Parts: sequence; structure tokens; C-alpha cells
Amino acid sequence: MTIDTQRMASGDSANPHHILLIVSDMGLGGAQRAAATLANGFAAQGHRVELVETYSAGGECAYHLSPQVQRVQWAATSQRVEFKLMSRLKRLFWLREIFRERPDAVIISFLTDVNVATILASLRSPVTTIVTERIYPGFMPLPAWLHWLRRRLYRYAKVVIGQTQAAAEWLKAEVPAADVRVMPNALTLPIESDQPCQLVNSVVDEQAKLILAVGRLSSQKGFTELIAAYAALSDEVRSVSQLVILGEGPERQALEQQIQVLGLVGDVCLPGAAGNLSDWYEQADVFVLSSQFEGFPNALLEAQAHGAACVSFNCLSGPADLIDHGRTGLLVDPEAGAAGLAKAIEELLANPERCATMGAAAKQASARFETSKVIAQWDQLIKEVTDQSADRCSSNQA
Repeated sequence: MTIDTQRMASGDSANPHHILLIVSDMGLGGAQRAAATLANGFAAQGHRVELVETYSAGGECAYHLSPQVQRVQWAATSQRVEFKLMSRLKRLFWLREIFRERPDAVIISFLTDVNVATILASLRSPVTTIVTERIYPGFMPLPAWLHWLRRRLYRYAKVVIGQTQAAAEWLKAEVPAADVRVMPNALTLPIESDQPCQLVNSVVDEQAKLILAVGRLSSQKGFTELIAAYAALSDEVRSVSQLVILGEGPERQALEQQIQVLGLVGDVCLPGAAGNLSDWYEQADVFVLSSQFEGFPNALLEAQAHGAACVSFNCLSGPADLIDHGRTGLLVDPEAGAAGLAKAIEELLANPERCATMGAAAKQASARFETSKVIAQWDQLIKEVTDQSADRCSSNQA
């Protein structure tokens, strides 16, 4: 086994901590993006930060990382099926060695399988362990063995984090002995631009009102219902608007076929992924989240932060945490389906003044999720759990 590292500059802080963020890898993904945001935020405050990647074999990081963040990567993986169990055990002992060498560390891990490995590796270790779930856990299918381990092991984490109140309630019911808290994702502005760059005016007619959706083209995102909702709009609204869904994924062919069958070619566009999301959010008249379920919908929050009026299914979980119905957006009962989405979209597009007022209110409300404010919440949590550990240690010594 080997450990690959990048040099880390030291920072200054009145009360610096040694923080280890544990992820599977740093490819594209919501957990990876959240880890990068936290790593950069902690490093900027002078904490010593290491990003530990348990399944990486030297891959590139998909997100910007501060030079003050040190990457520690597993580089002894095996792709042969017969060695999967052995590889898991080796990674477990590798993590345990990392924790043994860093007894003062505060551990923050992401996603269920990594959380379980982190807790196992940290048992009987002085490190402080915080585990986080990144999607509504009740809707995330797991192998039976992993579900069983989560229920048995999460109680040994110092804190278990859910991104929304609904996720926290589910975790409390599943693991009553765990200390469950709510911690939202951080909003980082401006959004970092990347390739591919999709120019808005190359896709959307100059005079058209833009209805925007962003996400992976998968069944979870409910784009089939969104396209059906667009088809259900009145002829008057449809004639002055276009629906653009930014993203790529396995449902592309089915969605394209649906667009053809409904006669919406040119009115509904699937231009693919876009690295310049800010440009799209700023031009959107209405942003729509049609997901069947979420963890914490970053795209919805980003759209609000750019002043877009938003419509969302009130799915589990996240939209209700972000939208104050009637003031900062419109929540639609999932049971109302495509017809409910269509009614909400039409309500906003038919009233530009209300649309603008709602977008402005959403932008103002999104400020509570700014990175500095969420990092401050994390700092308070870390101080609380480390103070508890110090008090317990003092009591034991006495």
C-alpha cells in the first residue's frame, strides 16, 4: 500500500483543528463537491485539512482545491472480482493506520459505504468521527449487509448529519441512539465555470421566456413529467416560451423520443451538460425541479441565488427547506403530477411582476446558505464535539 500526497501549506487560526474529510474519490458528484467546498472553507480559516480518498488510484480532482488542502489517496486498488473482499479489508486497515497516526483529528465522512468503513476504522481510536448522509436515506437503495451495518454502527459516530429536517427525522428513527443533526450544503458564489460552455442565445430564442431545469438525465429527476407539464401549458404560454434541460445521462434517448411524440422538437431542448451554469440561471424566467426525491437540491438553491422564480415538487427531501411557498417559490404536491407542475409554471409566466418579486425574495433568502455561514455552523459543531471529548478525557483522568 502507498499513500500519495500533495504538499499543504500551514494556516493560522485562533483555535485550529486537524480535519480529515473522507470520500470515495474526487470525481464528479454532489458529495465530492460538498467535500471540496468544506475543505477549502476550513483551510481558509487556518485549520489543517486533509482530503482522504478511499477508492481513488491517483485520479484528478473534479473541483477546485486550495493548495492548503492535502490529498491522501488510496493507490493499491484491485479490479479483480475475487479480490474485492481483500481490497475492502486492506482499505479498512489503511484507514485505521491513518487515524492512529492522527489521534487529534476530527473526521468528517461522506456517503453510507464510506461512513461505515470510517466508523469501523475509528473504533477504539481517540479521533472524533462525524458521518454525513448526502441524499434522503429512505429512498437510497442499499445492499442488505450495508443497511444492517449502518443501523448497527452509526450510533458509534459522535454526530450523524442529515442535510434536511426530513432526512434527520428518518435517521433518528433508524438509529435512535445516534446524535443526529441537520447541516445544509454550502452555497458557493460565483459558481466556478468549466467546459463545455453552452451559450444561452445559441439554444434559446431571443424573445422566448426560458423555463430551465438542471440535472442528470435519470428517472430520479422526473424530467418525463416536466416535459409532459410543458406539453400541458396553454398554447399562449407555450408559444412564447422554451424548456431547456441541462444535463446528460441514461434517459436521454427516452426523453428525446417523448419530445418527438409530443411534437415539441425545438420547444424542448436537451443541449447536454453546461459548465457555465450561472449564465443560464441568470437568464431563466422560471426554474423547475421535478425530482422524485433529493438529498439537498443544489441546483434549486443556485437558481434561487441568481434570482430565478422557482417551481418544485415538494418531494423528500430539500425543496421545503429552501422554498417558502408563495413567497420564494411554489411547491407542488407530487400527487398533482405534470398537471400540477404545469399550473404552477403557467401561474408565474402569466404574471411577470410576481415572477420578479418571487425571484428577488428567493435570492435574499438564499443568503443563509452562503459558504461562510455554513462553515461557521460546522465550526460551532466541531468546537462542541471536541470540547465534549476534552471534558470526558479530563473526567477520566480525575
